[in-house]
Amino acid sequence: MTSRFIQLFDDIFMNNPWIVFISLIIGILGTFFSAYSLKGMQRKRIEVRSNSYNIINNSVSRFTKLKILYDEKTVDSLTITKITFWSNSFATIRGDDLIVKEPFTISFSDASILDVSILKESSPSNFIEVTCIDKSTIKITFDYLDKNEGCIIQVIHTGEKIPVNVSKKIKGGSIETKKSIIRRLGLLLTEEIPIYESDEFKS
Repeated sequence: MTSRFIQLFDDIFMNNPWIVFISLIIGILGTFFSAYSLKGMQRKRIEVRSNSYNIINNSVSRFTKLKILYDEKTVDSLTITKITFWSNSFATIRGDDLIVKEPFTISFSDASILDVSILKESSPSNFIEVTCIDKSTIKITFDYLDKNEGCIIQVIHTGEKIPVNVSKKIKGGSIETKKSIIRRLGLLLTEEIPIYESDEFKS
């Protein structure tokens, strides 16, 4: 019975050139898509989103006797920008994946940074640090980021609607800005990953 079945299989499939050809194409496509999916899973990607809230606009300059100070500095405008970044990569992103000559930076055109701080981070073991490297640019470093790990950074700066410019490169991947992921961000930062909050920001 088994030998008859094998013979029937050979007659129908192995001796039919069209079926052999289609099977070959399916095998090639399967190999291609598997390799493509594996490459995509290995690609490293950091995603960044920012939201700005203008507190004081330039109209106060019309009042010559009105002076507004921030940390004893006179300001005509004041904006708070919250920047969220996280790893959207299955592969672990390590600190040495950042490029020395093109570091992970975020700059604010035509604005002066007055203060910068980390509000929340997914894990203190990520060892995320944010520093000002000039009056309008911050530099971000970290030890490592696993998938969905990241932090929220608060930047207080002058200006109103200030474009936020983000560096684009990391080794083996990219840094991408996102504009339409509000729901995902809310889920990501409140439900999917634990949030570590330092004593400085606890009420």
